Amino acid sequence: MLIFIINLAQEKSSLLREEIAQLRVTAESTASKLERTTLQLDGAQSANAELERLNDELKRSDGEIKRQLDKWQSLENKGGAEVEAMRKRRIELEVQVKELENRLGGANKREKENTSALEKERVRVSKLKEILGEWRVSWFKSCSLSSSSQPIPERTFVCMVASDRGGTGGCREIQG
Repeated sequence: MLIFIINLAQEKSSLLREEIAQLRVTAESTASKLERTTLQLDGAQSANAELERLNDELKRSDGEIKRQLDKWQSLENKGGAEVEAMRKRRIELEVQVKELENRLGGANKREKENTSALEKERVRVSKLKEILGEWRVSWFKSCSLSSSSQPIPERTFVCMVASDRGGTGGCREIQG
């Protein structure tokens, strides 16, 4: 009977060691995922700052071109060869204004996309931090339970990985 109890204790001990090893691997994997996501977040933030700077620059250029255009429109009434040259220049500048407005619209669109991506990455980072925290708590609980004389309930975790199409991931414990 004593041998049976010792064998049972050794089996439980072996199971606990395996669970601890699995939890460590999972924690390391989650930590590396968190680090990669943090780097992606930093990249998205720097891209967003660059787009904001470009947006400001385009707005300044647009204002300067519009002022020049107004000035030339006031000269339009004066006549002569000089006016004709200015008219041609005005047409060129109007084309440039349209081009800059198109670029500004594109920059605004990219800024919105980057802001959206940045927010998604922030949510993803917070979820990964939460999962990591849960795994750490579970691991510490299993460690503290293994040092006590109480039997350890079996635990099963179901984990889902977030898809690239905006799905959510996470783990939950199933008791059984």
